[in-house]
Amino acid sequence: MKKNTTTKSKTIKKNILFVCTGNTCRSPMAEVIFRTILKENGLDKEYSTSSCGTHAEVGCGMSEGSKYALKELGMLVKKHKSKKATDSLLKKAHLVICMTERHKNAVINEKISEKCHSMSDISRLGDVSDPYMMENSVYLRTAEDLQYSLNELLEFMKNHENK
Repeated sequence: MKKNTTTKSKTIKKNILFVCTGNTCRSPMAEVIFRTILKENGLDKEYSTSSCGTHAEVGCGMSEGSKYALKELGMLVKKHKSKKATDSLLKKAHLVICMTERHKNAVINEKISEKCHSMSDISRLGDVSDPYMMENSVYLRTAEDLQYSLNELLEFMKNHENK
């Protein structure tokens, strides 16, 4: 019997990288929420999501408030380990989405300027406030704002992908 020698070519997904400060609250929530949005829109085979922080301590888990908010929105919370924003991570990303204009200014350089945006560049809600160490209700409001803004990101991507 002859073996099937055809190999499936693995599609390389375009990565959307979310950036905040510590990579334990906003950017991990954005990563999970946008992954859900991509899946709901049938785009999860084309895009992947990841996150990092400008001042992240490497290896920390997602904050309890962030986990709470995501679960309240009915989203699956996977294990998370914080990463620091590096030139390599930023360069590999298809799009770099920063939670604030300040984060964008901290990571942007001439190599990624075309693909680096702040949430205020994309969403009518503007920059995403940091819920760090606040009550669960603040985390939930932040997650809801992210959900709204990340739907705007999807529209932004659709409008700019073919240009």
